[in-house]
Amino acid sequence: MQRWYVIQTKPHKEFMVRDALARLQDMKAYLPILRVKPVNPRARKVRPFFPGYLFARVDLSRVGLSAIQWNPGIVRVLGSGDQPVDVPPHVIDKIRDRVREVQQEETLARDLFRKGDHVRITTGPFEGFEGMFDTRLGGRTRARILIDFLGRLTVTEIYARCLEKITGCTPSLR
Repeated sequence: MQRWYVIQTKPHKEFMVRDALARLQDMKAYLPILRVKPVNPRARKVRPFFPGYLFARVDLSRVGLSAIQWNPGIVRVLGSGDQPVDVPPHVIDKIRDRVREVQQEETLARDLFRKGDHVRITTGPFEGFEGMFDTRLGGRTRARILIDFLGRLTVTEIYARCLEKITGCTPSLR
């Protein structure tokens, strides 16, 4: 019976291991990735969601643990002692869903907001506050905005999913 297992790779070898495992018979490799917009245009445009780890779906009774372990770039199959521990399929489904959510949030922060846009905070302790979008932080799902709080211009870091763009007006920040 095929089950999912977590495979630890050597640093920056996730893609190489994924490709090697995909070539093995009766095995499916899953490497959750994010598409990013790096500062350096020559840098890789996709990055692993879990650096140093990927998942393999395999029937170990048919393929054997050594068929996986001895591939170049693999450190080990995660487990308890010398026994690999399988990952329930619903966990893999949740990971797929979360990767999709994060990718959508990143796209939102990158494509929807521009520096100087008037935004409103939609959830959290600053719900209802309006401000000016400054920048996204490190290509991730967070953004920096400027809000007028207690008479002072305050820099706030917040998840981009908690913002909505306000069109047709300009922020009344100092």
